[in-house]
Amino acid sequence: MWFDEIRVRVLEKIGNIKLDPDTVDLIHKAMMYTREHMDQDLTLEDVLHLCGMSRSYFSRSFKKITGETYVTYLNNMRIQSAKSYLIETNQPVYWVATQVGYSDEHYFGRVFKDKTGKTPKRYREKYKKYS
Repeated sequence: MWFDEIRVRVLEKIGNIKLDPDTVDLIHKAMMYTREHMDQDLTLEDVLHLCGMSRSYFSRSFKKITGETYVTYLNNMRIQSAKSYLIETNQPVYWVATQVGYSDEHYFGRVFKDKTGKTPKRYREKYKKYS
């Protein structure tokens, strides 16, 4: 398909990525699956099973395409979603944590603070717009 060829060429130009189109499609599939299932207990093994790739090849390919590891990608996606929940809802932090895939509120708080520099509560206080 011509669109796939163009996408691969663009990716190669941007990051000098030398991957075949099937690998690019599988990484894209993994990214979409992760976005759709990030609120669940998602593991790298689940994604490897979906893609049918070895851990090392998937990890190298994923990093070439996204510029980050799979775990970093998943955590960043979860934290971005958590930021929205914190600003747009009044739900407690433990609820936000479970909505974005963290079963342990304290672990969620540590990851959130590492990524944003603020606890979830402080982040909400700073950015929530009250009407």
